[in-house]
Amino acid sequence: MTDPQAVRVLAAKAGYRLVKGKGRSVGAHDWGRYGLEDAETGRRVFGFGNRGVKASLNEVERYLQGGDAAVFEASLRGSRQRI
Repeated sequence: MTDPQAVRVLAAKAGYRLVKGKGRSVGAHDWGRYGLEDAETGRRVFGFGNRGVKASLNEVERYLQGGDAAVFEASLRGSRQRI
């Protein structure tokens, strides 16, 4: 498991802000999920869906370390394993 504080520091160095899902309401699907926002504009960058944040902490860390290509590659590998 990845340390949230370490990912928060990594995000700050890249100019992003780590956002954690609140999960306070019944049926909220963002409990324990994260997303990234641009630190200056607040624009959603990664990990957001229609119902809040949706990325795991590991996915956010991979995005910060390798960008879109690393996350996309991982999702492709995961889909091939299910077939």
